[in-house]
Amino acid sequence: MTTIHVNLHIRRIILALSIIGAAGLSLPASAIDLSVTELFDPAIAVIPDIDGSGIMYQDFREGKYKFISRDLTATEEVIRDNGPAYMHPFDFGGNLLAWIEYKTTYGGMSKRGIDTPVPADGDYYVKVLEVSGGSETHATSDVGYKECIAADGIDVVWTDYRHYSASDTTIELYYYDGGSESRLTNQQGYKAAPMVRDNAMVWQDYRNATSNQSNADIFYATLPGVQEEEICTEGSYQAQPCLYGDIIVWQDYRNADGGDNADIYMYDRSSNDVTEVCTDASYQAHPKVYGDYIVWHDYRNVSGSDPENADIYLYEISTQDEQEVTTKAGYQAPPYLYGNNIVWYDYEDGKVYRAEIGGTSARQASWPSVGARRNAPQPDAIYDFRGRKLKRMRAKGLVLMKNPAGTVKRRLIREAQNLWNLE
Repeated sequence: MTTIHVNLHIRRIILALSIIGAAGLSLPASAIDLSVTELFDPAIAVIPDIDGSGIMYQDFREGKYKFISRDLTATEEVIRDNGPAYMHPFDFGGNLLAWIEYKTTYGGMSKRGIDTPVPADGDYYVKVLEVSGGSETHATSDVGYKECIAADGIDVVWTDYRHYSASDTTIELYYYDGGSESRLTNQQGYKAAPMVRDNAMVWQDYRNATSNQSNADIFYATLPGVQEEEICTEGSYQAQPCLYGDIIVWQDYRNADGGDNADIYMYDRSSNDVTEVCTDASYQAHPKVYGDYIVWHDYRNVSGSDPENADIYLYEISTQDEQEVTTKAGYQAPPYLYGNNIVWYDYEDGKVYRAEIGGTSARQASWPSVGARRNAPQPDAIYDFRGRKLKRMRAKGLVLMKNPAGTVKRRLIREAQNLWNLE
């Protein structure tokens, strides 16, 4: 990797290391100033998705799951009461919250008190809600199997199985623009991990997975049109794309040689340049890009005494500088990035943290929390929107699952939004 350029900021950061060490957080000597702040203590492990209007997450309160919106001054608002069902997946962008909801034919929500199979005759709904007010909207009348959802502004995109059959493995992306839905892709193979921003989208595509079934590529398209661009069709596994303007980042296995060495790559559509953002000989995943910065989930500090030590790293595009955001022991969940704010959930102390790029001090005063996590009522078990019991995920590697017909195996991405996995 490119050598980190160190300048006079190092003196200020060194003076602050004692403060940071007391908090168990880590900032290296680097040209990029960061201030790290504890935000709040949720009752359960949360996915703190951040956008211009604040942070959106799903917590467990008063015996129910709830979508909660929180701005960066600690003001929070319950957006939706989800009852006994954990809505998974969901996404938040601009003023729009979107999720996939499952219901059985007898009308009950999917939460189960015991581990029972999910009924094959269940219905899947794509729900959309404006955070600032308004009623819920159905993005599609189709109730077939759906997964992987992305939202931004008025745009919602999801993975849809309505054209899938045992003889035709077409699994497509569909799009909702606030008024109607349309089919975005029309190619054989699995489409997943869509990400939408400013009327453009990227996704992971298996159309070229012939002899090499793990050959997933990265594609780009503008909305509402369907003119596609190949971003990366290198003959290995590419996943988890994210875009900002002309910059697209993704996880890349071209250097894996059959192992877990997943790296972070970047493509600039304006110059057609490909950049190796991080090729450290370990596992990197879940990159996010905004403005001049890229953040990701990094396992380079795993050890025998700390086998789940996942940290967060930052890369400045204009200077090619890389630095640590946190190297705290234990598992830090995949980060989200918006503007100069990075947020993530820390599994070791059960808190959500924010790192501000360009902060004026190494650590600001803690913001009010929503109560001590260890004393908060928590569910005995967590179930996803299909009623499946969930456990914490290590967010590493690929998982083979069968499609709903039970015939063809396919690879599923564990996206940044999916911090839980099936038991």
